Amino acid sequence: MTAITTLETAKLHLRVEDGVTVEDTLIELWIAAAEKAAADFCNRNFYLDDASMGADADGLVLPDEPAVQAAVLLTLGHLYENRTSVDTVQKQELPLGVASLLQPHRINIGM
Repeated sequence: MTAITTLETAKLHLRVEDGVTVEDTLIELWIAAAEKAAADFCNRNFYLDDASMGADADGLVLPDEPAVQAAVLLTLGHLYENRTSVDTVQKQELPLGVASLLQPHRINIGM
């Protein structure tokens, strides 16, 4: 799978100070998880350019789709801030959340 965002961009989004931090390994793990979740939701593979996409007619070329990167960063922020599966504070999904950003890029839904 093609990387949608870099560690540098992710740390900027998360407001983590520049330089190597003890959390870099975790952030890289969450980047990969957020990107995989976006690809799974859209039911397609992501590519950096047309050449790398090759014959994948269902592929999506990035970074032509900033909404996909924004969705990945939103998911990453959620994973970074919520490190457990249980939360004692009730939260709500943002109106322009991940699903709203990725919905136009979904294909073959229900297949």
